[in-house]
Amino acid sequence: DTESVAANDADMSLIPTHSLATARELLEKGLSHASGEEQKRKLYNKYLSDCARCKTFQQSVVVAAESGFREMTENGCRPDLETYSRMIEIHARDRNQWGAIYWYRRMKTEGGFSEYSAQRASLSAQVSALATEGALPEAEQVFQSFDHFRFKPEGETYTDLIRAARKSGDCTRAEHWLNTKLDSGEEPRRIDYVQVISSCMERLNKWEREFDKFLEKTGKTP
Repeated sequence: DTESVAANDADMSLIPTHSLATARELLEKGLSHASGEEQKRKLYNKYLSDCARCKTFQQSVVVAAESGFREMTENGCRPDLETYSRMIEIHARDRNQWGAIYWYRRMKTEGGFSEYSAQRASLSAQVSALATEGALPEAEQVFQSFDHFRFKPEGETYTDLIRAARKSGDCTRAEHWLNTKLDSGEEPRRIDYVQVISSCMERLNKWEREFDKFLEKTGKTP
């Protein structure tokens, strides 16, 4: 399946893989060997990414992420665009609009990022959160804002839309978003093809099951 194929892929961060406890354990293990602010920041960002993509999402994930953010700053790590984006994604997945807005404002005021960078990162984070939930129509609706504001989507945003289509079982839209990514000039990732193939296989398996039911019901043979 998609997740097992992706296990050895560099795109593993796109697939929900960890429980909250495992994410924390990996963070602490990494910090015990980390040296320097940049290494620690990458570890904290990975932890926040794991929180955003936890298979079982509960309010405790939001609390843990905010605690991780505070710990990060207390340990002398300055948050970057990725850090704030993951906090927005976590609140977007929690369907907490005001929480997402709060972190967007902090991104602009504390991070000193441009309006363009902050708003594009915020939209990308929202698409990613909706993709994790398999909320394809909502993810596509948010994506329309890229055109409205004339932002150029990053390659990962297209990957998130393909992921949303796969999770919602829509092979046609998965193919559409892969083709759109190709047309945009972005280089596809291995995970993009894997998710489209997986989506199409799921649809094929569905119709094979329906066909078997038809044969059983009618007593006909293939």
